Amino acid sequence: MYMAYTKLEKLINIESDQELLQFAKKYHLKGDGTKENPIRISKFIIKQPSSTQYDYFLIVMLNTTLYVIIEDCIAVNAQIYLSNCKHVCILNNYLHYIQSPAIKLSDCQHCTIMHNTIISSSCINLTSACSNNIVINNTCIVIGKKDINDGITCQFAHHHNIICNNYILLQFTEPKIFHVIQLDTNLKYQLANAIMDNIIVYKNPSQELAELLKEEVFIYGIRLGELNTILNNKIINLPYAFVCEDTSDIVAYNITYTIKSDRSMEYGKPKANFRYVYNVNANL
Repeated sequence: MYMAYTKLEKLINIESDQELLQFAKKYHLKGDGTKENPIRISKFIIKQPSSTQYDYFLIVMLNTTLYVIIEDCIAVNAQIYLSNCKHVCILNNYLHYIQSPAIKLSDCQHCTIMHNTIISSSCINLTSACSNNIVINNTCIVIGKKDINDGITCQFAHHHNIICNNYILLQFTEPKIFHVIQLDTNLKYQLANAIMDNIIVYKNPSQELAELLKEEVFIYGIRLGELNTILNNKIINLPYAFVCEDTSDIVAYNITYTIKSDRSMEYGKPKANFRYVYNVNANL
């Protein structure tokens, strides 16, 4: 299986368009960085030693504007990290990274994260002015690690991102406070993100459901933000479907099957223009 892969002993570190072109030349990569012919960073494999003290990476890419596809790579105990990049597609990779998060974008625009399989305590993180990015058709398996569990998170200033058609499976057994898809609230520039057609499932053994009902376990499907659209999502087996803080999101056409009666909306303070319509809440 691995014969066609290029095994890396250290991370890929690219800090400019010029370094990206040099890297492509060194490894004889296809593409020239144009929209019609993107550079393809393909079939690299890296396995870092397991550690709870240090971060490890498959690729760190900074300050690039060329069109790039990172595809068909395998990373164990390693992360993909992009900062101040545009036009990067992270496609069809396998990432197993317990440290959190497996894929992180900071201050990136017009990037796509698509068709990846991710096993991590925190799968995908968009942070620091990420805008106009798409996170679509990924399979995220969230395994527990104390205090840092997240599914797909948008933090700090960001807008016009789409999180769509992802399958997120929770497999941890001792969560405390956890938001599967999280939008930070009360941020001036966090506007017009779309959370659509995602499936969130808490795969919890049946014998543990009774224990969850006895405890105050705060596991929420989606934490609402500011002027976003939350549409057509399915949230299954979680104690609570949504949590909001002074939100004016539109939440519509979602189907939720919660373990507890979903009281989480009562604790928020939705603004007057908040719309919570045509949702189906069928308590288990």
